[in-house]
Order: sequence, then structure tokens, then C-alpha cells
Amino acid sequence: MKDYFEKANKSRDDDRYNYWQKHRQIATSAILEASQKSAASNSIIILGAGNCDDIDINTLASVFSRIVLVDIAEISLNKAYHSFFKSTQDKVMLRGNVNLLPIDTSDFYLKLKELLEERASVEDILNLVNYTRISMKHSILQDLKGKFDIVVSSAIYTQLFEARLNEILNSYSNFYDSTQKNKILDELQGFGYELIDQYNNLLTFLTKEHGVIVSWSDVAHIHELSTSQASGPPKHLPVDKLFPSATHGISGLMSNLEPNTVVMKYWQWPFNHIISYYVVLLYGISHNGNRQI
Repeated sequence: MKDYFEKANKSRDDDRYNYWQKHRQIATSAILEASQKSAASNSIIILGAGNCDDIDINTLASVFSRIVLVDIAEISLNKAYHSFFKSTQDKVMLRGNVNLLPIDTSDFYLKLKELLEERASVEDILNLVNYTRISMKHSILQDLKGKFDIVVSSAIYTQLFEARLNEILNSYSNFYDSTQKNKILDELQGFGYELIDQYNNLLTFLTKEHGVIVSWSDVAHIHELSTSQASGPPKHLPVDKLFPSATHGISGLMSNLEPNTVVMKYWQWPFNHIISYYVVLLYGISHNGNRQI
């Protein structure tokens, strides 16, 4: 998984930081706005920080005294760190090579690929999912339990499971008939939702009492939406055009937040010269009771 995300970050456009300026300004402003709901604004952790193209870390450093950046792509984090102001670097701690899901430390993807290459039975594939489900060990960032005033998830939902899985499945889609494929996909999608729920619980796990969670994600391709849908609120989006992992993650996170504190924002994200995404950001005060992962 580490190699997969390092490759993805390396393949970015050289001019992406400049190209994402408006997107970065909106995301950073939303984090600063969300911090006003927190009992304090001293510490912040950002999961999926990567190259830090999405969020202006120098701006955050003017508010927060402790900034922890987490990503599996350690090279990308280090590169970003050396671009910060010296005053910002003094406040930043890097946590690279961190898998955000217990499945990423297993050999699930390798075994799934092997089974598909062998044209294994649907039952064998479902058994792999069940075995992985019961054998995963939840030991991610245990030393940071309840340490942060603000916890940020930066475009993680669509990267957790769906992207890697689709890459594998697309290579072997012709090996099974439609009934078999649907059974496999239904099981894997359900498993993916469970993993996203675990990730949302991790966000709560990291948050101090009365702390705030901020999570944003790409939820749809702009080119698949009408002009009014692309510029309107999320409730107008057609369900069949949405990324399932993103919508499950955002709706699931709502149950981890105090209802009367939830704020939602949305905007268009020009990812590159070809692709643009519809983005939804959600923030609110974390429920105090959910502290286990």
C-alpha cells in the first residue's frame, strides 16, 4: 500500500500546488472556522496530509501550536515539510508510513489478487473477506488517543479501499459471470463500508473531549452532473453519480458528531486540467463517548 500511494503522489502535476489555490483556500478557511467551535485550538492532526497541496499549513501554524501530519507516503510528507516556513516547521511533527486501516498491514490485497488470477470460487473469495474481517488488529495511532483539539481527514474516504480494490477487480472482471461478480462486489462493498466506519471511529478516538472533527471528500465527477447540480447543495446530487465510499463516510461521520454543531460546505475542485470533482466538507463537535477503535 505504501508503494501504491507514493506512486500516486509522485504522479501529480508539478504545478498542482498553484492550480489548487482556490481549493486549498476554501479547505483551510473551513478548518479555521471549525476551530472556533472547539474548546481550545492548540493542537491539530491531519490524516492524509500527503504533499500538503490541499491545506495551507503555514496559515494553520499562525493559529495552532502543535500540528501533526499523518500519511502513508513518508517521502511526500518530508518534501512538504521542507517547503514550510521555519516558524511552521518548529510546530510540525511528521508521522509517515502510517497505514490508516488495519487491512493495510495485512496481505488481503495480495491474496485477493491471487484468488482472482486462479479464478477461485466465489465462496473462496468470501472466505478471504471473512477471515480478514476477524483477524485484523486495531492498533493505529494508539499513542495519540484523545490528544487533539481538531482532527482533520483530507480526502481519505475514496482512497481507503475503493480505489485500490477497483484497480484489482478491473483486471479480472471477465473471469466471472454477472451473478458471481455481483455477489463478490456486494460482499466487498459491505466490507469496505465496515472499514470506513472503523476509520470514522479513529477520527473520534484521536479527538479531545469537546474537540472538533473536520472531514472532506470528493463525492462525484463534475462532468457527470448537470450545471445546476454541480453548483447546488449536496441534497440535489443524483445518488447514482456519487462515489459510494464518500457518501457512506460522510453520512456515517454525522452519527459521530453532536447534531446541533454540524456544518456542511461544498465546492468544485479542479483536480487537474481534465478532471474536476464535487467536494463535500463536514465538521462538528465529536461525541465524547466513542473512544474505541
